[in-house]
Amino acid sequence: MINTDYPGELRTNLVSAVKGCFADCADQSELYIAGNCIVEILSALSMSDQELVSVLQDASGDAAEVDEYIDKMISNITE
Repeated sequence: MINTDYPGELRTNLVSAVKGCFADCADQSELYIAGNCIVEILSALSMSDQELVSVLQDASGDAAEVDEYIDKMISNITE
């Protein structure tokens, strides 16, 4: 994870960013594109799989279709 004096604020911002990326997705192909971008960006921040899963879990809850896609992403990460 990125070293920061404000890890809680960073995590909150990451969760908000993930929610924002998924908010405008209209179909599965857009969810796929957004999901891949999210994983790449969070991975580039040197987040562990556990941290990545935690951010994704906290970003769910706004729409059933997005929640299902996040669940698939988490499943792929934890396999």
